[in-house]
Amino acid sequence: MIKVFIAEGDFGSNALFEIFEYKGKEAIGVSSLASQFFKKVEDPSEADWFFVPVFITSLTSPDGQNFIREFSELGTSLGKPVGVFSNSDYLTNPGTDSVWIFSPGTYASLEKLVELPAIIPFDPIIKWFDGQWKPLSKENSNTLGFCGQATLHPLKALKDYFKMFQVRKEIQSGNSPFLYVPFFLPVWERARLLGLIKKKKTLKSDFILRQKYKGGLGSEQHALQTEKEFFENIERNLFTVCLRGSGNYSVRFYQTMAMGRIPVLIDTDSNLPYEERIPYQELIVRVPYADRGKVDVYIQKFLERKSNEDLKKIQSRCREIWKKAFQHPGSIEFFANKLKSIASV
Repeated sequence: MIKVFIAEGDFGSNALFEIFEYKGKEAIGVSSLASQFFKKVEDPSEADWFFVPVFITSLTSPDGQNFIREFSELGTSLGKPVGVFSNSDYLTNPGTDSVWIFSPGTYASLEKLVELPAIIPFDPIIKWFDGQWKPLSKENSNTLGFCGQATLHPLKALKDYFKMFQVRKEIQSGNSPFLYVPFFLPVWERARLLGLIKKKKTLKSDFILRQKYKGGLGSEQHALQTEKEFFENIERNLFTVCLRGSGNYSVRFYQTMAMGRIPVLIDTDSNLPYEERIPYQELIVRVPYADRGKVDVYIQKFLERKSNEDLKKIQSRCREIWKKAFQHPGSIEFFANKLKSIASV
């Protein structure tokens, strides 16, 4: 049981991280989902962790950042680790380097950042395949899929370029709510990478390239059809290319795990959730960004000495890990264990 001391403030109805919930107009406590692993304490000296319970995207004003600093100073004075949560694609700046930031899209080269999984609100096998999951055999081992937004259209690239330029300029001038944003144009990068992969003779590419996110706005029927095509693409390919979006993480990575298929992660200074407990090296293909043009080489190395049964077991493990570590309630237990490992150092 992890004892938590929760910051109190005028948070309005701002969103809380999932281990917390509103207990009235102002009081915040541990959520019923997390009560098996967490306990709120009123005496800060008894706590294992200090937490700001709201996502700090709502605390980017000078007053908000001052609130975080004062709370973190209390925790630091008592020798307690202090945690905050960011839920934007770009990491939110807490205004102090004395806190741990928990978020999807962290960077391995930066300290005190902890990767959280992107939660998918449904099980795609149940929603789109009647709950019937089947692994692919080794004869499909050269199939590589992708379905999503990827384009080299110059107007889209120019629009994204100027947006990125402005965001980075604001960070450099100290007028941004964001902490760190490296220069990266995800839609253009995806299209360029997929174009390179299509030339690989050892791979059978199955790519559906969208000009707009999720195929663009449209009717509910259009949205459902686009989603169905997305998951069908993952289902029929042993491997799926997973390259980051605006944030330094890929929701497609988790969707591929959920489908019981093998992600090919293009590593852009990436962290993965709970790496100390999940043997990713046995389950996924991890390609350094600098080697992204050698995806075929990394896939072939992954396949070395793996039998048909080995590949079926890997697919099964991917799906099981998604269910146990990246969905509730198992994700709460994994999060609690991560907090214990940080506090014990």
